[in-house]
Amino acid sequence: MKKLFTLFAMFLAFTTTVNAKQVLTGSFNPWGETCTVDGNTITFNAAWSGAGWWLNYIDLSEYDCIVVKFAEPTVGNINICAQYGEATGGVITNEDGTTSPEYAINEAWNSTGTINSGSKIAKVDLNIEHSNLVAQFWVQGTVAGAQMVVQEVYVGYEEEYQADKDAAGKIQRADISLADLASGWGGSTYDSGTKTITIGDDWSGKGWWFGDADYSDFDYFVVKFNPATATQGKIMVECDGSDSGEDGVFNELCLQKVVALPEGKAVTKQFYIQGPAESTYTLAEAFVCTQTYLDENGLADMYDTAGINDMMVDTTHNGAIYNLAGQRVGGEYKGVVVRNGRKFIQK
Repeated sequence: MKKLFTLFAMFLAFTTTVNAKQVLTGSFNPWGETCTVDGNTITFNAAWSGAGWWLNYIDLSEYDCIVVKFAEPTVGNINICAQYGEATGGVITNEDGTTSPEYAINEAWNSTGTINSGSKIAKVDLNIEHSNLVAQFWVQGTVAGAQMVVQEVYVGYEEEYQADKDAAGKIQRADISLADLASGWGGSTYDSGTKTITIGDDWSGKGWWFGDADYSDFDYFVVKFNPATATQGKIMVECDGSDSGEDGVFNELCLQKVVALPEGKAVTKQFYIQGPAESTYTLAEAFVCTQTYLDENGLADMYDTAGINDMMVDTTHNGAIYNLAGQRVGGEYKGVVVRNGRKFIQK
């Protein structure tokens, strides 16, 4: 028996709003112990874990879609699906002794969508031929560590969804979960506790598999390492019909790598990190971002068309050094410094 967690502490109901949309209130039921619901936060602790919202074969034929708005940008890619019922010909007896037609879910009628990492709003279109009997909708994390913080769920029209999407604005950054890196080959492994990739066979790799994530709103994939890399390596971004090529090559002592997303980023297949046999790379952060985010956070000067965008640990001792405020500092200063026009970490 599934344990019930209440997202909104009310029985399923509709509440009329000033617009044509109808806000849903109800509850999510996690699929076993690998998905948790804490208030309005749903955390997918294992890949392909999920939670369902039971609608009890309700008639939503007046509407176009089910829309989910988020209080915070989502983390990790999440599938969303609406399911529909058909009459079995049988009847069921209700608690009050009355009878009702019996229905069963027909999975062939499912309608599906994808909630991309960093989303503020998402939808699943209703199957217009079967939306008079909507059984439930569910969400499913494609990677461990995916998370969504729900602000509102409603059924409505495409025009309302587009208006809310425009109002939400463009996301500047979307984090990529470090909880699990499920893609890999050649004996390469990932320790989720230490966030460390260990390369097996020479130039094998480990990373994130998305399948068909839409990252068309973003311009770059950024990986931060801590500590700095001990060896060279390469970050690959694979999209539909294109990849990042040599743009992702990084050298030893790298703390940060910025990789431009290829033209096919609307269908992003995977990100992965590869390197020489027995190399280790410890991840601090991974995210996709826009050019605006890159500029506003001082990252743009670490990228050029040649792909030389590494922040390196300083191993030289020539020239005056300055902190990021432009103040000249001495050899005892620890942190990010600028020497001869380049940024370094001084330890």
